[in-house]
Amino acid sequence: MPPIATDNLLTDTDADSQSLELKIAPAPLRLVQFFVNTRANYIDHEDLEEPEDLARWLKDQGVAGKGISVTESDLRWAVEVREALRALLMAKGLGEEDPVGMTFRFDQHGSSAVVPVAEGVDGALGRILAVAFGADPEMWRRLKVCANPECRWAFYDRSKNRSGTWCAMAECGNVMKGRAYRKRRRAAAAAREDLWKTHGPPRALG
Repeated sequence: MPPIATDNLLTDTDADSQSLELKIAPAPLRLVQFFVNTRANYIDHEDLEEPEDLARWLKDQGVAGKGISVTESDLRWAVEVREALRALLMAKGLGEEDPVGMTFRFDQHGSSAVVPVAEGVDGALGRILAVAFGADPEMWRRLKVCANPECRWAFYDRSKNRSGTWCAMAECGNVMKGRAYRKRRRAAAAAREDLWKTHGPPRALG
């Protein structure tokens, strides 16, 4: 996909109507987004089913060399890391504190960095995590997961006040708003029935 300009934020209305393609995070943070989205809950699709799938993805993203070897254990670990990142984005979206802490090392010039030292799959996953924890704070706050519990697709919120909630309003937004409306209607109907059982149905005036 072509790179997306990072200096233009959309209005809330535009953000609601934008396509999923426009909700791609700026580089290098999009690496984290793409990794989380190797699992698409909404359509029950998994990109990382086999060790070969993980090896191919890591090479395609440029975080591992061509000769990387991936085992079943590596695959399970990668999926655990991915879902931990998804949970981190979800907790952040709910206003909770990040469930993990990081310590940065500063050089003599005051610059800081998170650099993985491991090789193989651990090193490749470390590079993804380094992007997450070394990201610009404003960009990191804008990387979220969809509020639809059946989706949880990672998206980049370009609204001016970071108010984006859904990966796409036309799909998840309308679905969740419709569910909330129907839930309120059912609750109101149940309350009305309870009232009628206690006091009887309302009588017509006159």
